[in-house]
Amino acid sequence: MKNTTHCEEHQMKHSETPGMLVFAAIIGGILVGASPAIAQTQSPFGGSQVTITTSDDAADASSPVASDTFDEILTDEEKELIALKLLPTYYPSLKKAMQAPSGSIDRAKARARAMYNYPNALYSPRFGDPVVMLEWARSYRNDAAMVKFSATAQRGDIILSGSKTVEGQKNDAIAILTGGRFNHAIVVIDGPPCVFIEAVGVTGSKTDPTNNRVRISSWYEALVSWAGMRLERPTAGQPAGEAKKNIDNAVTYLIAQLGKPYDYGFTNNDTNRAFYCSELAWKCYSEGAGMKDYKPAKSSNRDRMIVALNAVVDGLDPKDRIAMANRVMAFVTEYTSQNPPDIKKLNDFIVDELTPGCGALSDTYSTAGDREKMRTVLEKVRTNDAFPKFLQARKDFEAAKSAGKFAVGWGIGAARKLAAETQIANSIVSDINVLVKESGASYAKLAKLMSSVIAPLYTYMGSYADFLTGMDKEGKVAVPEGARTILAMTDWLADKRESVKQWPIGSSLSSLLPGNGDDKVQESFTSPTDLADTSRFHVDYP
Repeated sequence: MKNTTHCEEHQMKHSETPGMLVFAAIIGGILVGASPAIAQTQSPFGGSQVTITTSDDAADASSPVASDTFDEILTDEEKELIALKLLPTYYPSLKKAMQAPSGSIDRAKARARAMYNYPNALYSPRFGDPVVMLEWARSYRNDAAMVKFSATAQRGDIILSGSKTVEGQKNDAIAILTGGRFNHAIVVIDGPPCVFIEAVGVTGSKTDPTNNRVRISSWYEALVSWAGMRLERPTAGQPAGEAKKNIDNAVTYLIAQLGKPYDYGFTNNDTNRAFYCSELAWKCYSEGAGMKDYKPAKSSNRDRMIVALNAVVDGLDPKDRIAMANRVMAFVTEYTSQNPPDIKKLNDFIVDELTPGCGALSDTYSTAGDREKMRTVLEKVRTNDAFPKFLQARKDFEAAKSAGKFAVGWGIGAARKLAAETQIANSIVSDINVLVKESGASYAKLAKLMSSVIAPLYTYMGSYADFLTGMDKEGKVAVPEGARTILAMTDWLADKRESVKQWPIGSSLSSLLPGNGDDKVQESFTSPTDLADTSRFHVDYP
């Protein structure tokens, strides 16, 4: 039976729906420094009799080693946990700082933070808390796999985490979005047990004041039994001197990013303005250490949704991609807190905020009157009044199929089926033409909108349909009837794409049908799973 610690309860909150998920909903709505262990000969703890040094052992080159001045205050259990590397060697000084008459947990935290005192440093709320440290160590004392994993982690290692069960991955929006089993990446700057730097945002807690930033955190906040984890060592196989240089440069790069905002734009192309978790983990080696041969293990299958989303986001031409992404996340927080979410609020967000903030939409719907027409169309999608002819044609098709009219021999049934399918195709065109007229866009503006937004949206609609309908089937997204109609329509078209390819002019016709981002990767995005299997050395938990 799993023990649930305070740190696990904190980590369980790290399953918030990502901004990309709401980007998918919005898109559907549119259609519809220094080394971390600096040797110190004087106490950083304001007069306490403790000396922090750096071990000369290459394997523990960054591990702070505390003198045994405070050993008398340790229990036998605590000494054993330190020996197992489940508690840090500086734990005694933190315990001392917490004790009466003038001690407190806050004083203990201050001591720990003084050891990692870098410019612009932010610390997770429980960083340096000896009570939580001990609770975590006790919880995992008899977990041999965790003891090994924690003791193995050393400076420079990348740790990837996510749900360890298939069912858990089905419930993880990031795993679904990125097509991989990991949802977070951190980089160890000290240990064992490890202290690490992370960019925390999507996987963070709404109530955490250090969320949405690059910060310093501790092992007991990340190493938990309900997670599946992988430790990767990017410098594995390098000569010792080269590995040390690369790790030093990677950590220096990480320290320089402390305090920077989380990158809800999810792109590697915004220099060092903001970071998402796996971008930071990858860049600290590729850019910070100059390891140009350290490349993500990209997969076109995993990147299907990312390719599709980025194609449309790029087409929208946001005036400030990061600012827009951050505003989307603020909307997400409010939108997803409602059960069920109010789709009308989503439509209002598209019209009142997304449209003015994106070049492609603001050019097409430049006036308040234009945007009200757009709102009317979106409302028709929401109430399932946007595609009446398609709904009737599909109903007629299913009725004929159930009646066996397509099973008649001598080609009669096949001809009837083709005629019914043609009627469905004509109904889609007819319904869309009505919506175009009601939207009020001129032909010139509509052409621009089609080429920059609707075309990429249409091209990758198969991916959106897979994603949204899959999430809906699992009960994770409340898809309104109007959106279900759009998804049913695009599923039908995507299905026909493959059969159309077989026609004499099928290669050109099929390019007009919805696609799935097949055989493409998003080079400007690095997911946590992209970083798995990128080194010669790894350790898995469990």
